[in-house]
Amino acid sequence: MFATISGVLFIPPHMAEICVVGAEKSSIKDVFGFARLKEGVYTTAQIDTTWTLDMWDDFLGWIKTDERGKRFCHLEWDEEVAESKKLIDGAPPQVIV
Repeated sequence: MFATISGVLFIPPHMAEICVVGAEKSSIKDVFGFARLKEGVYTTAQIDTTWTLDMWDDFLGWIKTDERGKRFCHLEWDEEVAESKKLIDGAPPQVIV
């Protein structure tokens, strides 16, 4: 169960890890995105769409070296990178849960 002033959310036990990992990934991608936007490296259009493989390389390097990213180094990104590669190669997107 997750509760805030806005309401209550019940997460089935078998989906708890999926929800937590997804939230961690979303959180650190946002931190990276805002950092790179502030630095002028990427535009909002680039950050808010499917990332290129170069962007993934940048992110994966950043997460290992930036203090804000180091605590997220345990996360696996293979599925997300593979999905970006498929889109670049013209394959239809798949939903990653």
